[in-house]
Amino acid sequence: MKQQISKQIAMKNLLLMCLLIGLSLQILSQEVERYENKDKKYSIDFPKGWVTAYDKNALVGILAANDGKDITKQLMVVTAKSIALSTKEAYKANLRSIKSDKKNTVEEEGVATINGMEAMWAVYSFEKEGEKTKVKFYLIKNGKTQHVIQSVMPAADFDATIVLHDSIIATFNTL
Repeated sequence: MKQQISKQIAMKNLLLMCLLIGLSLQILSQEVERYENKDKKYSIDFPKGWVTAYDKNALVGILAANDGKDITKQLMVVTAKSIALSTKEAYKANLRSIKSDKKNTVEEEGVATINGMEAMWAVYSFEKEGEKTKVKFYLIKNGKTQHVIQSVMPAADFDATIVLHDSIIATFNTL
C-alpha cells in the first residue's frame, strides 16, 4: 500500500515537473519588453504586450503589471527609501506587518539570489469575500533602497502562474 502511494506521489511530481519545464520553455520563447525606472533605479522585463502602470508619490514608487487579460494576476514592484536595516531586518519588518493582519497566513519562506542580489521571500494567503488569494513577495535591498516585488493572484491559479512571475522577477536588476 505504501509503495503504491509512493509511486502515485512520484508520478504526480514527475507530471508537475514536466508541466513546469513546458511553461518555462514557453516563457523563454516569448518576446519581452524592458521596463526601466531611472528615478527608482531598477529595470525588469515583462512579456511583450503586458500592461504596466506606475504611480509615484513622495516616498514610494509602485509599478503594477498584468497581461491585460486577467487583472487578478498582478505583479507589483514597490520601491521606497529604507532606514539603515539589513535585508534580513527589512524582510522581518515586512513579515511582521503581513502577520499583523490576522487574515493573512504565511505558508512558505525562503531566500534567493536575483541578479547577484540577496533576496528573501515569503508566500502568504488571505480570504476576501470568500475568495482565497495568494501572494509571493520578494524583498531586495540595494543600499538605502528597498524593493518589494509581489505576485498577487487567486489561490487556484498560483501554482501555474507563479512560474511565469518568478521568471519575470528573475530579470529584476538595479541601475
